[in-house]
Amino acid sequence: LFGLPINIDRAVQRYNTLQIVGSLKQLMAVSAEDIKFDKERWSQLLGPLTKIWKQLYKQLSDGGIPQIKQHHLAADDPVESFIYAEAYETFKMVEKIDESMEGLNKVIFGTGLLTNDVMSVSYTHLTLPTIYSVQISVVAVSLKKK
Repeated sequence: LFGLPINIDRAVQRYNTLQIVGSLKQLMAVSAEDIKFDKERWSQLLGPLTKIWKQLYKQLSDGGIPQIKQHHLAADDPVESFIYAEAYETFKMVEKIDESMEGLNKVIFGTGLLTNDVMSVSYTHLTLPTIYSVQISVVAVSLKKK
């Protein structure tokens, strides 16, 4: 057809795939300038994230984080025990995330030290794929509506 080779469809697919992969690599690429500590840049890039986290955590803590006691974890019903164990680990994880975000927030506002842990958290957030940025934006919009 039109003098094109028989495998033109595969060649077009390969070209399109390479274009998409190249675009994704550009989106995920982080320059060394983004990783180095620059208070204004970090404030601009990570400030909205810490603000959203504060709002989410405040809603969670205002709602009351249930206290799971040892007798809940050792319940006779295995399903109940599993649910309590999962909830307990989830609350521990949320507390750990809050500590990390609080440390990052203190560094951004100049009231905390830049430790390896804070640097690791900031590096992770600076290198997140764009899809997470979009999800964070959606959460921010939904919080503003409340």
